[in-house]
Amino acid sequence: MKQFVAIGGGCGHLLAVWARYDTAPVLVLAEIGGVTGVSFCSAIPANPNNDILPVSGRDGGLVFPFAQSPSSSDAGAPVPGPDRLGLLCHEVMDANFLTSILYRIRPDLPVDVLYTREDLEAWTAQITPLSRLLAFCSGVVVPAEILGALGGPAYNVHPGSPDYPGRFPTAFACYDETPLFGATLHEMAVRVDSGPIVGVVRFEVPSGSPYQWLAGKAHQAAIHLFLEAARDLACSSAPLRRLPVAWGPRRCTQKLLEQACCLPVDITDQEMERRQASFGQVLGAKLYITICGRRFDLAA
Repeated sequence: MKQFVAIGGGCGHLLAVWARYDTAPVLVLAEIGGVTGVSFCSAIPANPNNDILPVSGRDGGLVFPFAQSPSSSDAGAPVPGPDRLGLLCHEVMDANFLTSILYRIRPDLPVDVLYTREDLEAWTAQITPLSRLLAFCSGVVVPAEILGALGGPAYNVHPGSPDYPGRFPTAFACYDETPLFGATLHEMAVRVDSGPIVGVVRFEVPSGSPYQWLAGKAHQAAIHLFLEAARDLACSSAPLRRLPVAWGPRRCTQKLLEQACCLPVDITDQEMERRQASFGQVLGAKLYITICGRRFDLAA
């Protein structure tokens, strides 16, 4: 191994390590025993096509090939970078980590951290055609007028694989007992999670994996997508290259979640446990049954 750079770290914090091997750069993310740490792997073969790899490695680490986006190496005159970047996040810890990465890449780029719809609307007063918007695991829906005011695509890091578009990908993936899950980077469109896909990370899901494990690994995969695209997003206003990957047909919406939380009167014990282990883990969701027009919530 030639070199590595550690970013962040400590108890309760994500530690990302960029490890450059003789054959290919590798990104390793790991969480061991509740304390985030580093999991090193031996060199892996070069991956010129940037194919999606399953999880391998030790101690539960996620190991991915780390390749620059094609937009940074396309022939032709260089495209100027954005004059400011709006970073739409849900968690403060995510915002702090991502802004620190952007600062290391381009210290002169103004990064405006946004959390709410109100923050987003206030931010529009400062934008120009060279401004860029990036959402990371945020539930805020960006309206069409803001998308139209930007000179290029806005991007979203979705904490679910393309098979699970919508607000609750982890719950439906857990219920389906999917063998593969991940995260998706895509252009924003007026309809949520429908824009062209520019990046995907998938990982294998061991049988019987709980909701919390699935959500945590999807978040790590989302971090990886951000790290892979961060330089191009910060240093060039050119669009990222689109992938020939389509979204799945089922949308994991609030309406579908509510339907799944409504239990039939003849539900089996096995189905009850399956719904509780998936849909019952969503913050604010309650499983319930309706008898004679009256609703009875399932006790936690």
